[in-house]
Amino acid sequence: MLTGDKVGTAKNIAAACSLLPAITARNFSNSLSSPHPPHNAQLLRQPSFANKGRVIEWTTETIGGLDDVPANEIASAVSARESMVVEVKARARWPMLGRCTSYLTVRFSRKRDDKERERERERVAPAASAAGRLIGALEQKFPALASLSEQCLAAADELDVLLKRPPSNVTGAVAASSAAVGKAAAKRVDTRRARPSLRIPGAEASAEATARALDFALVVDEKTIDWLTAACPAQFAALTLRARAVIACRCRQEQKAQMVRLVREHSANARVLAIGDGANDVAMIRAAHVGVGIAGKEGMQAVQNADFAIGQFRFLRRLLFVHGRHNYRRLSILVCYMFYKNVLDRMTQFQFTTGAFYSGQKFWSEVVTTIFNVVFTSLPIIAIACADADLPARVAERAPELYRACAKQLLYTHSLFWSWVLEACCVSIAYFLAIKALYRTADRWSGSTLGVWEMGIVSQVTITTMVNFRLMLDVTHWTAPIVFIFAATLVVWVGSIALFSGTFFFFWAEWWGVPRRVLLTGPFCLFFIWAMVIGLLPKLIRETVGGFFPSEDRLALQAVRAQRPPGPPRQMPALLRRMLGNQKEPQGGAQRS
Repeated sequence: MLTGDKVGTAKNIAAACSLLPAITARNFSNSLSSPHPPHNAQLLRQPSFANKGRVIEWTTETIGGLDDVPANEIASAVSARESMVVEVKARARWPMLGRCTSYLTVRFSRKRDDKERERERERVAPAASAAGRLIGALEQKFPALASLSEQCLAAADELDVLLKRPPSNVTGAVAASSAAVGKAAAKRVDTRRARPSLRIPGAEASAEATARALDFALVVDEKTIDWLTAACPAQFAALTLRARAVIACRCRQEQKAQMVRLVREHSANARVLAIGDGANDVAMIRAAHVGVGIAGKEGMQAVQNADFAIGQFRFLRRLLFVHGRHNYRRLSILVCYMFYKNVLDRMTQFQFTTGAFYSGQKFWSEVVTTIFNVVFTSLPIIAIACADADLPARVAERAPELYRACAKQLLYTHSLFWSWVLEACCVSIAYFLAIKALYRTADRWSGSTLGVWEMGIVSQVTITTMVNFRLMLDVTHWTAPIVFIFAATLVVWVGSIALFSGTFFFFWAEWWGVPRRVLLTGPFCLFFIWAMVIGLLPKLIRETVGGFFPSEDRLALQAVRAQRPPGPPRQMPALLRRMLGNQKEPQGGAQRS
C-alpha cells in the first residue's frame, strides 16, 4: 500500500483492510540487536498476533535520529544512485567492451599500488564510484542511516538463511557495480560481513515455524524509501517482495513510481499491478505493467492514464478473477491458433516448393489464399477470443484458486506454443505426403492424370475445413452465438467452393469442374475422412494424456466443478412450449385459472 498519509493513519487503514494486525502501543525490541541501540527498529505486535506474523517498522518514529537527517542529503544519494543505474545500463549495451575494459584494468594494475588501482576503477565507472563514496560519507555523518542500512542488510541475510539461499550481500548488476568499485563502497561491504542478524523467534524450529516467521509485514516512510533504494536496493527489494504486505507512508508521487520500478528491476518474473484514484498516483500507474484507475472524487487523471478503469475498488475482484482469467485463457488460444493455421498453411506450400526444386511454382489457388485468414478462419477464433468461458462469471469470481495458474503463467508457455507449431508441422507433412500419393494414383480412380491446381485445391479444401474442426475442440462452453458462427463459416466455405467451381471467372479459373472430377469421388471422400482424423488426433491424444496426468490448472478446475452445486433444470421458453403444444407448467408454478 503506497499512500501519502501519516504513519499512524496509514497503519490504521492497513489494519482495517487486514493488511496489518491490530497494533497496540506496546513495543518490544528484544528480537533485534544492533551496535546502535538508540536507533533500533521496533517490531510491533499484539500478543494475539504473535503466532501469525510480525510487523517490521522502519520509520522516523522508530529509528532515533532519522528525522534529523536533512532531506536534501538523502536526495543527493538518490541522484547519485540514479546516475549509477544509467551508467550500468549504458555499459550493459556493450557487454564485451565492458568485460575487456575490466580485464585490462585488472591485468595492468596488478603491480600498481592501491591508489593507482582506485584511480583506474574511477575512470572505468565514475558514477558508481561516486555513489559508493557518497553513501559511505553519509553513513559516517549520520549514524541513523548506517543503522538503517545495517538493519535492512541483516534482515535480508536472515531471510536468505530462512529460505536456504546464499547470503545476498550484493545482488543484481547495479548493486554489484556499486560494491565492486570505489574505496568507500569496498569498506562498507567489508565492515558489514560481521553485522548482526535479525533473529525472528521460531525460525529454526520447523518448517511450519519457518513459514510462520516469514509471514511478516513491512512499514516504511519517505526517508526510509529514499535511503534504502539508494544504499541497498537489492536487499530492500528482497524484503518487499517476500513481505505479506508493505505499507509505504508519506509517499510522494515520484516515490510511488520508485517503489514500482524497484520491484520491476529486481524481480524479472513479477507483473506489477498499480491501482490509484488521484493525480498523485499517475506516475505509479504509468510505471507498472498494468495500471487500474478508479473513477472517484479526486478527478479522472488516474483513469485517463490507466489501462483499465473501474468505478469502485471492490470491482477489482471481478476484474482479476473473471475478466482477467478469461482473457488470459482466450488470448493463449488465440495466439497459438493463429500460428497453428498459418504454419499448417505455409508449410504445405513450402513442401511443394521444395519438391518443385524451388522454381517458384504455386499449387494453391490465389483466391482462397487471399481470403483464407479474412473470411474462412477469422470469425470462429474471434468468437472464442471474445465469448468463450470455461466457468460462469459468478463461479470464477468465488474461486480465487483458479487465478493461481494465471499468476504462475501456466496457461501460455513456450512449451505450449511450440507444441502447437510442432503439431502443425507434423500434420502438414502427413497431409502433403498423402496428397502426393493421391496425386500419383489419380489415373487409377479418375481415369485421367490430375494437374498441379487440382492437387492444390485438394490441399486447400482439406486444410481449411480441418483447422475449423480443430478449433472446435478448444471450445469449453458452446453457446448459441458460437454455434451460429461456426455453422455460418462452414456454410460460407462450402458455398464458396460451389461458387468457384460452378461459375467461370478468370480469377478462379483453376476451380472450374474440379468438384465433379475430384471432390465428389469416393477416394477423395475416404481421404477427407482420414485427413480429419489425422488432424484432430494430436489434440485428442493431448487431452487423454492430460486426463491421466492433470496439470495444476486442470486439478483446480475439476475441484471447483465438483463443489459447484447443480443448478435448476433449464425450462423451455413458454412461447416454444405453446408452439409444441406442451401446456404443462413447471413444478411449483402458478396454476392458470
